[in-house]
Amino acid sequence: MNDFAARLNNAISALRVSKGEFAAEADIRAATLTGYLNADRLPNQKTLAAWVKAYNLNAHWLLTGEGEMLADHQNPPLQHPLAQRVNQVALVMSESGVDEMELLRAVRAMVDGEMDKLTQRRGGTGSSTPPGGASRAEEMGSSASAQRKAAGDDSV
Repeated sequence: MNDFAARLNNAISALRVSKGEFAAEADIRAATLTGYLNADRLPNQKTLAAWVKAYNLNAHWLLTGEGEMLADHQNPPLQHPLAQRVNQVALVMSESGVDEMELLRAVRAMVDGEMDKLTQRRGGTGSSTPPGGASRAEEMGSSASAQRKAAGDDSV
């Protein structure tokens, strides 16, 4: 087995993904991946780029064997789709200069929306209000009310 095929096999094992998942991520057939893993052939640039992006693989390591397997071994890639979406929202908002409180509110709204969708799929009403708890709107209203009261606004 050539060195590239060995590295590719090592990456699949270390990432704990099936060969089918690994092939699907690059939009190739399982038989094509088998050819790469058996050193019969080499992947094209598009295929390599898909794996590097999807699994945070270090392209230099994959091609040469030099360096670490993962591009940032301190932060392994997020595997769960919900975690990936939350991360994307946080990155975009951070890059836009949004303050941390607004970022957290956006993430909370996103998670509430996901909870509503799941509740509806399970036959519920879709409300993400915790049992016996205040809704997010009520929390925000009561917080604003408390802030006005603390500021001496008696119209509350």
